Amino acid sequence: MEEKQGSINYKKQIFIIIMTGALLPVILLALYFYYTYIHEVSDKIDLSNAKALEQVRNKVENVTETMQLNYMSSLWKGDYVVKEDSIDWFMKNIVSYSDYSNLKKVQDELLGATYLRIYINSFYFINFSTGWVLTSNGMYPLNEVVNQEQLYDLFYTGMSDCKWTYLSIENEGKGNRVIKSDYITLAIKAPLNLKSPNCLLLVNLSSVGFERLLRNSLSSGKLTVFDAQGKLLFTEHKEVSEFLDEYIKEHNTTIESLVERRDELSKKSGFNLNFSYSGANGWLYVSSYDPAIVTREASSIIITAGLLILFMMTLIFLFSVVGSRTIYRPVSQLVTNLRNIEEIEEVAGQKENEFKFIGKRINRLVDSKNDMKELIQVQQKQLKELFVLRLLKGEVREENIESNLKNFGFEKMRYISMITISVSSKVIEEDWDYTKQDMIKISIVENMPEFISDQLLFPTVTNSNVILCTITRELKEELEAASIELIRHLTDYIVMESGYHANFGISQPFDSLMKFRQAYNESLEAVKNNETLNRENTICEQQNFIFYSDIANSNSNNYTYELILEKEMKAAVDECDKEKAFLLADTFINHMAESGAVLNELHFYLHRFMVAVILVATDAGISVNDILGHGSVNVFLQFNQLSDLDKIRSFYKHNIISPVIKQLSTFRRSNSDLVLDKIVKLVRETSSDITLTECADQLGYHPSYIWKIMKSKINMTFTDYVTIQRLEIAKKMLLETDKSVAEIAEQLKYTNAQNFIRFFSKHVGTTPGKFRLMDRNS
Repeated sequence: MEEKQGSINYKKQIFIIIMTGALLPVILLALYFYYTYIHEVSDKIDLSNAKALEQVRNKVENVTETMQLNYMSSLWKGDYVVKEDSIDWFMKNIVSYSDYSNLKKVQDELLGATYLRIYINSFYFINFSTGWVLTSNGMYPLNEVVNQEQLYDLFYTGMSDCKWTYLSIENEGKGNRVIKSDYITLAIKAPLNLKSPNCLLLVNLSSVGFERLLRNSLSSGKLTVFDAQGKLLFTEHKEVSEFLDEYIKEHNTTIESLVERRDELSKKSGFNLNFSYSGANGWLYVSSYDPAIVTREASSIIITAGLLILFMMTLIFLFSVVGSRTIYRPVSQLVTNLRNIEEIEEVAGQKENEFKFIGKRINRLVDSKNDMKELIQVQQKQLKELFVLRLLKGEVREENIESNLKNFGFEKMRYISMITISVSSKVIEEDWDYTKQDMIKISIVENMPEFISDQLLFPTVTNSNVILCTITRELKEELEAASIELIRHLTDYIVMESGYHANFGISQPFDSLMKFRQAYNESLEAVKNNETLNRENTICEQQNFIFYSDIANSNSNNYTYELILEKEMKAAVDECDKEKAFLLADTFINHMAESGAVLNELHFYLHRFMVAVILVATDAGISVNDILGHGSVNVFLQFNQLSDLDKIRSFYKHNIISPVIKQLSTFRRSNSDLVLDKIVKLVRETSSDITLTECADQLGYHPSYIWKIMKSKINMTFTDYVTIQRLEIAKKMLLETDKSVAEIAEQLKYTNAQNFIRFFSKHVGTTPGKFRLMDRNS
């Protein structure tokens, strides 16, 4: 009886142990695998979308850059010489409709290469000098264009030689000539070789062509593309595009900044987002997918786990009731259900096998961790190279250098030296293009032998047209010997790898990585000297390197002229900011006093700085006599007689800077004020019923000059000014007369009353009738 009781107690213990030991790991593993599955699948989809996004970006950049180069090559020839062809003819000559054959040639050339025409919708070639517009469909005068002021704005307000833009216009009117973007527009100034171009080429891209290029590019997500101004170019996911468009407007942020806010945007939108920003054209590529899809697919794991738990509970319960005397039988059944991990012997073995079951699951985690470590090791090389390039650009703070060296495993000794390598052909007449040069440099760096890399402090990197190696030693003598030995190995390797000749330049030893850029400049100058000697003499295979210390001037005090100060001074004078100019003059004189420069150098740089100030005014068209008076020669003689820096400081301020700023201010105010008075008077006389072209014709000025005067004097375009004046006339008539809205619209030369009402409502915020009513009620 006692034995039976003991048997019953034991079965209860076994029941609890089996239930706990069997069910708890299964439940935990099911949950673990569920969340692991979601995260791993999401990471794989993100990685797949990121790679696909890069491919899409590269594909689009290839098309846009090829298009830019195609059009820019039509405006360039050789070393900055415009082609003597039909396009040049259009830019230089006054054309007419009778020049049909020449105009047709210009049209054919501006339609672009045949393989690009699928992406081109139309073009407009505008000659501001002759006043003609040549399009893909014909030609017409510029003064017939409704939005010509918008074109002047684009052409004259800081546009680079080439940019992507978008032209839009409201209320263009039926039958009016309008130049606008149907999709997105490539704008190029021409001729490209002139400082002051006179033409503007606008190429409208085809939305159909680009959508065909972009559609179905992502296998695991949907694609959305924005241009640099935040305009939506393409989307397969309307909800995401609307969300991002609203976010940009609400936060007044740039397209590029969205890349850094990926996690925030993914969380707010409810979709997993990936971004790829194009530095070439400023476009942003976005991939998106719904994470709920992964969750729905993962639900099968929960269902399977639930069924497994239910099955095990039923099985364990039956074994506990029926098999109380045959304890090993339910254990064997449990082992079978755990996929027959291995044979068991005793009850103690059951627990051991259970842990082995869990252990195998943990091993899977370890395997995943090892895979991640391998991936990090691959990326580690790229991070090290990035660190070297950041050092080269001076982007690493001194306090962060040591920690970076430790993290990357770099062991710096006391002294370092930079070795710059320039690869060139042994055959002087060989055509040496940059693409071929880049391929050779990449091959040399990627296949660098390990025994050479082990001698370097940092990984070998390329910058501009050279290869950079950094070597470190405790003693300067050791550093020089090690550099020569390393060059010998590098020479043999480069000849074997590429078959080309290598020139080497070696910097002086430095004890601080804060001088890393100086070491680069020294080694680069040394290698340039070596190349010069090789061009003048036969290339010597045995002596293909030069130490910078051999060519450096030991007597030089290393004074460097302050170009930045000169630039700031010219800007201050150009802005007529006397206070800032005086402060910069003090800074320059103080710097000269502290430099230790010899007397000849001192006077040379003082003259240079003074001439730079005077050139600001002469560049504006003011003669030296107007600036300094007819005694300008005496001014230079007086300056040469000064030796005391305080007197030179005073001379700068009162004899040079003050007269220049005074003449510049007077010169700029004189003409523009008179022209502005004429514009204001004409607008009032015509009751604001006048266009920019009409105003320019009546006053005898070019429209672009009228536009610039308005912007500089009242910070307002001509159209905005006319709009304000017309609104004032309309308000006055509404408040002081009993004329109807239709009569006022007719008097103000609107085609109908509805157009006047829309115009008034847009700028005032209410209709003319309500405006009159609110005034009378008040």
